[in-house]
Amino acid sequence: MGGRVTFGLVTLAACALVALAPGAGRQTAGAAASCDAFTPPTFRGEVPTGRDVLGFDLGSQEVTAAESDAYVAAVDAASPRVVSGVIGHSVQGRPLTYAIVGKP
Repeated sequence: MGGRVTFGLVTLAACALVALAPGAGRQTAGAAASCDAFTPPTFRGEVPTGRDVLGFDLGSQEVTAAESDAYVAAVDAASPRVVSGVIGHSVQGRPLTYAIVGKP
């Protein structure tokens, strides 16, 4: 239970830092127009697919934590738009990984 509380506090602190950072919430005139949550995603082919890394399509079956981590690492290595890492460890000692996608 202590691990969950610690992870929750770390997450809350990270969100607070982002929200309070200088310039947070400010948008340029063109930023609002270029951000559309309803635009259908497109695959540019710049990163490996699940089949390329794992041997099967993502969503066709469950993946293990190791398979998930391997795919995230492969996408991170293939794209300057992705940064991944380990934010902490679970109570069982397993790494808690994350990926951030954005413009380089």
